[in-house]
Amino acid sequence: VAQGTGTARTGSTSQQDRPGTVHAGISKEELKIEGHFDEILESARHGLVEKDFARAIGQAESALDFARQIQDQYQKYKAMDNALDCLGNAYIGMQKFQQAEAVYKRRLEVKRKYEEFESSIAGNLQMLGMLEAAQGHWESAESFYLQSNKYLDDCIQHFKKSDDYDPQDIVANDDRRQKSGLLLYLAVAYSHEGK
Repeated sequence: VAQGTGTARTGSTSQQDRPGTVHAGISKEELKIEGHFDEILESARHGLVEKDFARAIGQAESALDFARQIQDQYQKYKAMDNALDCLGNAYIGMQKFQQAEAVYKRRLEVKRKYEEFESSIAGNLQMLGMLEAAQGHWESAESFYLQSNKYLDDCIQHFKKSDDYDPQDIVANDDRRQKSGLLLYLAVAYSHEGK
């Protein structure tokens, strides 16, 4: 329920005017934490763009610390997800694939706490497969690709309106497109395994 929408009367205090609260019941302190998180994450993302991966890692880890302080569980997990994605990308930029893989496994745990039938979970599984492939671990890559494929099938089943192509089936069609790209990675893994 959104707070702060009432009109203050003379001599009374509206929810909007109470010290420490703002719209939607979010405290000023909470907004301050989220704002600081956004600044740090933006700095980490600039580090990625500038290929200053050490800076990106430091800032992403700092953003992760701030994300843990966010009270709203959904916002906390979403913030942690964004910080972990940036951290994982920084490790990939440094070609530290094992560290990146550990980060993306943590990210997968976080994403599953706040998302359901979200294709980015399949994307995270695909990224884990790609990291395994980059290290020449083709069986592990195949396993992650198959998990991603199964998850996308579940998403398509959940969102589709029809088994036939329907242009109005936007979410399921996006998941189908993502699956077509994933199948190429799976085929590469099978090729390397001699399958």
